[in-house]
Amino acid sequence: MDHYELLRSIVNGFMSQYRRVSVDNSSATSDCVSDRASVVELATPDSPGFTGQNGPLTGVPRSRIVFSMLINDRDRQFVLSVGRFGQLSPSHLAALHFHDLASATPMYRAIERLLERGYIKRIERRPVGGAWAGSGQFVYQLGSAGWALVGREGKYWPFRMVNHHTLAIADAYVELLKLERQGRLRIDGYSLEPDSWTVEAGADLRPDLHIEVSDIHRRRTIRLWIEIDMGTERQKAIKDKLARYWHAAQFGSDELREHFPIVLFIAPDDARASELRWIIKRGNQDAQELFMVSTMPEFAGLLFA
Repeated sequence: MDHYELLRSIVNGFMSQYRRVSVDNSSATSDCVSDRASVVELATPDSPGFTGQNGPLTGVPRSRIVFSMLINDRDRQFVLSVGRFGQLSPSHLAALHFHDLASATPMYRAIERLLERGYIKRIERRPVGGAWAGSGQFVYQLGSAGWALVGREGKYWPFRMVNHHTLAIADAYVELLKLERQGRLRIDGYSLEPDSWTVEAGADLRPDLHIEVSDIHRRRTIRLWIEIDMGTERQKAIKDKLARYWHAAQFGSDELREHFPIVLFIAPDDARASELRWIIKRGNQDAQELFMVSTMPEFAGLLFA
């Protein structure tokens, strides 16, 4: 047996410990990985860019060994959601992927499984008060294996702190998702920052969430640019943001001006919501109809009352 066959044998022996009996991925409590779980790609002397053909087993500098663990579909969607939002709490994960289960046990099993395999990584969540407080001691972000799974480029780098603004964006999406499951609306599509950012007629618009939904009962489409306000921006910054949206509404493309989204500010509390309404009221009177202000518990009901 030559070096390459020996190396392949060693790698496949190592991977065999992860094989599990194949189960139906549609099962609500499916925790197992398919029997097709291990894939090994090994460079050979005929591979492009191969060097060190005569070197020792451990001295093949450009040999590539790629481990690809196929995970069940629910786990994969779990990891993709964490990658898309950046950080998610257990309550977000439950709403996104485990809402149809009576017990939280399958979710926590999935969390532990994905932590063990490096697809996700914990961030300790320190207690925080106010509207952005939430349950769960930890928040989850991509691990190094998850970074590769979602196709991120460059070196893996994890967040060191919980980003409450990111979690609030997920809160807003989950509120609309709940209405969709109640049959009150249909989410047609959404994008998160930075994909939600755009430049219109020279105005740099940076909504945190761009989402389009269909109101089932009223048969109308609602387009939203959602601004998650954490109560930290000064009034001057808010006025500048309002001016940029108004400029885009006046001078943007014909299509944008015909279907200009509602710019919805979601405030952390009633006091901040009142301040934002006051700032809008003091601005251009013609621009005021572009904007809405609400708090997280109230905004969905306000839109679809």
